[in-house]
Amino acid sequence: MKTILKASTTLGALAGLMLMTSGCAEFYKKTYDWSDAKGTEFTKALANEYYQFGQSEENIMYDDLEAAYFMKKANKVQDGCPIMPEYLDGWKLPNHTVPELQAARDRLIFAMQNGAQTIAPQMTAKAQANYDCWVEQQEENWQFDDIKLCRDTYYMSIDAVEKLVFGSMLQAPPAEVIEFATDSAALDAKAMEIIDEAVIFASSTEFGRRIHLIGHTDASGSNKLDKKLSHERVMAVKQELEKRGIPASMITTEAAGKMKGKKHEADHRRVDILFLEYK
Repeated sequence: MKTILKASTTLGALAGLMLMTSGCAEFYKKTYDWSDAKGTEFTKALANEYYQFGQSEENIMYDDLEAAYFMKKANKVQDGCPIMPEYLDGWKLPNHTVPELQAARDRLIFAMQNGAQTIAPQMTAKAQANYDCWVEQQEENWQFDDIKLCRDTYYMSIDAVEKLVFGSMLQAPPAEVIEFATDSAALDAKAMEIIDEAVIFASSTEFGRRIHLIGHTDASGSNKLDKKLSHERVMAVKQELEKRGIPASMITTEAAGKMKGKKHEADHRRVDILFLEYK
């Protein structure tokens, strides 16, 4: 579990000890119930989202520590104090989940930097709370339906936020990921199935979608070779999309090179397929 709101003060230490005892979620729930909401429409909505999630952890999951953690966040936000989406370095997450979680956080931060809390306060609060829910559930990594629910709700919410904030364009999550063998840009049968699915999805909207491809490698080679290999991988996918009828003008590519991590991370040898949707 994430360390609960670290603090160097005696009060923070006492709060930490309180959270390690049974019934601590009830303490924060009562504090929340007796407080008057302050701050903006966004902070009020976010406080409520954290409160509801804390109640779920307490009454459905029977996880008192996590319930207390999110109840305490609800109290802090209710007092008008801003809280950022969870930082990943404090959580023990499966390595293969980190790239998507980091990209999702970056996406939310970008929307917030462009005024999402003011333009779409309710949906931005829902996106942040469900992102934090996704992180918490992903660390536990066994309640897969709950992981999916938090993840899906985050993406639904951020899609709505981006439509309101950016108007004419929104970037969807990586809908498909194609993995490769070591030092290879060859597409196997599974990759071909994923490309077929991407073509169907790209054609399934009245607005039309552009496709953005991002090529990655693991950290086993030199920067120069990894940049070249990530380009070869992304171009292999692009060529197959074009063979299936996607115009070259609708596809953009990015050779990102190596991803940080261990030298031979299988899930780092990949191409992410993202969709850019235009009105």
